[in-house]
Amino acid sequence: MTRPLVEVHSAPATPSLPTESAPVPGGPYSGGPYFDINVGFSLPGLTNTQSLLVQNAYQFSESFFESVITGYQLPGPIIDPLNPGSFISAIDITASVKPIDGVGGAVGQAGPRQVVTYSSTAGDKLTYVTDGIMEFDAADVINLLVTGTFQKVVLHEMAHVLGFGTLWDPAFFDGGFAIYDKVNAPGQYVGSAALAKYQQEFGTAATFVPVEFQTSIDGTDHSHWSQFSTPRFAGGAHEIMTGFLNRPTYVSDTTLFAFRDLGYTTVDSLSMVSVPLPAGLLLLSGALLMLRGLRTPREGR
Repeated sequence: MTRPLVEVHSAPATPSLPTESAPVPGGPYSGGPYFDINVGFSLPGLTNTQSLLVQNAYQFSESFFESVITGYQLPGPIIDPLNPGSFISAIDITASVKPIDGVGGAVGQAGPRQVVTYSSTAGDKLTYVTDGIMEFDAADVINLLVTGTFQKVVLHEMAHVLGFGTLWDPAFFDGGFAIYDKVNAPGQYVGSAALAKYQQEFGTAATFVPVEFQTSIDGTDHSHWSQFSTPRFAGGAHEIMTGFLNRPTYVSDTTLFAFRDLGYTTVDSLSMVSVPLPAGLLLLSGALLMLRGLRTPREGR
């Protein structure tokens, strides 16, 4: 079965740091040990076992992304938006579990909290996350732990913290770095790296990667590969970055290359990654995650 969750995204603060020209691939900070994620925990009210399971879920996701993302497409380090005279050494994610409104209400919130936007006089924009938040309702987390799906929730959500679906807007990536324009071209992801990989991976001549935009579900539309909107994502409903739960799941190279469109450098294929992927994923997205009484569509439809 497929279980939809409804989420509402909120944009992070975006200080603009103009440069003489837009950042380009290459340079000493592309690749190597320059991509890092630091997760800080606040887990009051959980048992020792629950706390350990929550931390393990985050550590798995952190290890996964540190294995597939190798650096930044910049000729220098990322400027710290809160301290413009210094640079970031890692993306800091604050992870917390606390009472919110009980089972079945707000699951929590997750997404970028601080970003830095580089722009050129020609109008090119490139944005990097420097700080994110992943906060969940304790009652819902306990249920997710019992069903064995919390680890999968965290993996999917961390992708949104890093910018997948949350920073596609022209406010963050535009000009030569344009990814997605929900106003003028809804449902059409045109980031060059993911599009080329999509064509190769699934043997299609598509001119865009299909994005969900017709469900009328805030937080699902415009931030996931399409499962129900037409045309549908050629990799099927089981890809991790669709907006609905379909078991089993997998991560496509198209999703991997979407992080290249976000200005990261990555491995060339997920076959190079030693971190094992979970068997099934409960897929959420960006900022405010809300469960609603929606009809559960059948898997594969």
